[in-house]
Amino acid sequence: MNRHRVDVPSDLVAYRPGVASGELTRHPFHEHERPLGPHYSVYNRRLMVVGFDTRTVEDGYWLLRQKVGLLHTGELSLQFEGLEAERLLNALFTRDIAKL
Repeated sequence: MNRHRVDVPSDLVAYRPGVASGELTRHPFHEHERPLGPHYSVYNRRLMVVGFDTRTVEDGYWLLRQKVGLLHTGELSLQFEGLEAERLLNALFTRDIAKL
C-alpha cells in the first residue's frame, strides 16, 4: 500500500478522465505545503500545487524571477543500473555523469 495515497474531496480537484477515485497520491512534501493553504491540480495521477492562500500569483511570479522556485510535481525518481547506465545518462544529459 502506498503510504501517500489520499482520497480527494470532489470539490478539491476536478474530475479527470482515466483517474478513478482514490487513485491520486500525494507527493512526499505534502505536509510541508499544507500550512500555506495549497490549491491543487492533477499531474501524472498525483496532486500538484498550483497556488497558495499565502501568496498572490504576482508574488509567486516575482519570487520565481528574482529568487528560486521549487515545484513538487508528479515525477518519481529513477535509478539507472548496469553496464551501459553511464553511457545512456551521458547521452541524455549535457554534463559528464562520471564527474557528478
